[in-house]
Amino acid sequence: MVPFILYSVLLFIGISFYMKGQKRKGFLVFFFFLTKGFYFLADSWLAGAPLQAITDFALLYLLTALFINRGNLKFYKCLLPNYKWILVLFVYITLEFVFTLLLGREQFGYSLKMYRLYIPLLSFFLIQELDLESIKYVVKRICALVMFSVVVHSLQALFGVQLLFFASVLDSGTGTLRYANIPELCYFVLIYLSVTLSVADWKNIVLLFVCMTSLVLSQHRGPMISYVMVMTLYVIMARSGKKIIGYGMVAIIVLLFAGNYISNRFVGSDTGSDIKTVFSMSPSKSNTPADKHEMGTFTFRVLLLTERAAYLIDNPKYLLTGVGVRHEDSPRTKEFDFKLGTAYSDETGNEQLLQIISCDLAWLTPLMLFGVIGIFLFLKFTFKNIKYLFAFRCSSDIFMSAFLYYIFLFLTSLKNDFIFGMQHITFMVLIIELARKSNGEIAEFKLFNK
Repeated sequence: MVPFILYSVLLFIGISFYMKGQKRKGFLVFFFFLTKGFYFLADSWLAGAPLQAITDFALLYLLTALFINRGNLKFYKCLLPNYKWILVLFVYITLEFVFTLLLGREQFGYSLKMYRLYIPLLSFFLIQELDLESIKYVVKRICALVMFSVVVHSLQALFGVQLLFFASVLDSGTGTLRYANIPELCYFVLIYLSVTLSVADWKNIVLLFVCMTSLVLSQHRGPMISYVMVMTLYVIMARSGKKIIGYGMVAIIVLLFAGNYISNRFVGSDTGSDIKTVFSMSPSKSNTPADKHEMGTFTFRVLLLTERAAYLIDNPKYLLTGVGVRHEDSPRTKEFDFKLGTAYSDETGNEQLLQIISCDLAWLTPLMLFGVIGIFLFLKFTFKNIKYLFAFRCSSDIFMSAFLYYIFLFLTSLKNDFIFGMQHITFMVLIIELARKSNGEIAEFKLFNK
């Protein structure tokens, strides 16, 4: 109960900041909970407490702010068309929640448990009331805290212990450890440091190599490939010979020190064969949790999505609006009997397959829960945001980095669910609001300057 008490005190402090008008400090508390303490906190610490997830404290902060402003029409205005699409998406999810209960598809407690995960979509209300200087303050401190967690992530390999709790440290299958618990927002910082690369800025170079170290230690193939792709896109857009030379030097150094480490990950996993297998397999040929590893992760993800899509097509009542706001732990999930799914241990210790959700790819969970309409709305606001950032890409390095980061998230969406993660959406809205309030005129704004 001690962690619960400490988190509750911090939440009270954050709400006090908000009520006193120190909203940027309050927002940092909100984002701290939304990111699970920038990956330093574990949900397991709340075992037996009234709240079982650290992100629930972020939800309480948001709901308190919404309640405080219940009569403030200005607070509830969507000050940018992009936000209207986020609000439309949230209203749609809310209607799904209501109809799920009315149609008896899920018990109230389980449905609420899933619905609450999407309430942070409304965090754009908190962001748009921050002034320009407050947004700069928040963005810089978030990135500083992310950078600190990246340093700690890299130190795990040096000390041989797990220091972050966001994911696991596991054997890669090639005889080396995979530090899969890389802070997700590390990828944004990595792209930003790459865009701002200067051989005359030693701090930039040191921070860049720290992020590179974390990327290599994670051994995540998708992010590695996507990072190379977005930086290639940037080089084409920038048309800078100096950048090409700088990136070439960085690539040579990384390959000299970690070439074998990277090669073992790609060769050992036989990525090419993994892709070819997609065209010769079907979900019906696989019926055990271990098949994810036997067939290869890319094959697994493609067939996982194919199996769920086929189910929706065969059950037209679910195709447009999905199966409803259901929870994986609910007895109602026994309705499904999919052959593929991420393996997990249930409350009795038996190994089961996830039927509704998946963190292995971004598209499965919204497709299953909210159907084709839900996927369309998720895509609509995503591309609206990408288009908005594209318009500001030449105004400042941070907007170029944000644009490239959104492309990165889209490219990795078949490997993880980051693109629809609440912390990513919230952070990108922060950058969008920074562009709106500054009208792009912050070319001098740097994340890691003194």
